[in-house]
Amino acid sequence: MPHIKILNNNDIKAFNSPPEFNSEERKRFFYLPKWAGEFVESFRTPTNKIGFVLQLGYFKAVNRFFVARKYHQNDIEFVANCHGLGPNEFDFENYKERTFIRHHELILENMGFQKFDQKTKGVLINEAHNLSSKQTKPRLMFMALVAFLCEKKIEIPGYHTFAEIITGALRNFEKILIASIEKNLSMEEKKLLDGLLEFGDEYKDG
Repeated sequence: MPHIKILNNNDIKAFNSPPEFNSEERKRFFYLPKWAGEFVESFRTPTNKIGFVLQLGYFKAVNRFFVARKYHQNDIEFVANCHGLGPNEFDFENYKERTFIRHHELILENMGFQKFDQKTKGVLINEAHNLSSKQTKPRLMFMALVAFLCEKKIEIPGYHTFAEIITGALRNFEKILIASIEKNLSMEEKKLLDGLLEFGDEYKDG
């Protein structure tokens, strides 16, 4: 089932990429609280030290995690310099998935956030159904769901997950409306409304 088009391609790319900081934001978001500083001191390799600080900084800004290959070079250089390391000491290939996930878990736990998993996905799906019943437009649904996760202190997933959930909620609401029409309207009234509940081309992926 194709997903409803919610954001344009540029907005999708921006959402799925780490935030771009100015110099003041780098100082603020990559500043380490005591608990994080202790973890960094315990890590053995420069890659793990830099990777953890970058993950934490991006998460503090947008409540999301990003794969290492998307980290901004300016941020890598800033963090490396702050910790007396060279920027070339951060090796994407050596920031192993197992380590990445462990850092992910440490950040969630210490920041007081829940992981986005099947359980919290179910919570988000329920909220999407509530919004669809209010006939909220897809883009506004997307923004409301992101805000909902922030409020509930739940990790924010990638764009694809939102597109999947919003599409499912709106398709389900469409079915409910059609069933109601089938049950309550006359044949003549049904003909007048025929097609009005179909999603327009602007909501479909190409």
